[in-house]
Amino acid sequence: MPLVKRYTFNANTKMLSSQVNGNFDDIISAYNAHSHTNIGTDAPLITSSGLAPGAVIASNIATSAITLAVVQSTSTVSSIGSSPTLITGLATSATIPSTSRYITVEIFLPAVSSSSGSCGVTLSLYNSLTVTGSAIQTADVYMPTAGTGNTAYLKYVYTPAGGNQNYCAAIQFSAGSGAVNGTSSEISYLVVKAE
Repeated sequence: MPLVKRYTFNANTKMLSSQVNGNFDDIISAYNAHSHTNIGTDAPLITSSGLAPGAVIASNIATSAITLAVVQSTSTVSSIGSSPTLITGLATSATIPSTSRYITVEIFLPAVSSSSGSCGVTLSLYNSLTVTGSAIQTADVYMPTAGTGNTAYLKYVYTPAGGNQNYCAAIQFSAGSGAVNGTSSEISYLVVKAE
């Protein structure tokens, strides 16, 4: 039943406390008459497990991604060879909301170096907390000269099973001795987002 004002007040009109109280009493009565799980519909919006499916209108949901996990590292990992090596600090777990949701995993390394020129660098994403099994995504970077000044970036979008998922970043170099350099201004990261 819609709520209707019992009294309307106009400018320069004296208000009686009984009129003001009457309007507030109507609001309180209307509020108390509802279960507060239904708002304008017969279907419950709030259930024992939280918001009911369809309870939130899509236009009211933020259009930006929802961050599920972020890890950062300022550590330097050196003496990296041709085998995938875990990047210190870039391993995390994330709770995936549902199996139909797109998930983006990004890895960024701002300072990668090698003792050898003409070197291929492979950045890998694993669906585990350690370098186990096969990578689920890789990205290759070519380093024409020895030294620093290179970055590595990987982005992977997919629809994993809902629930807990583990991720870690690893790197390998095709020649020489490689390193991921970390400082307070050269921060590597791994981020997991629900799109």
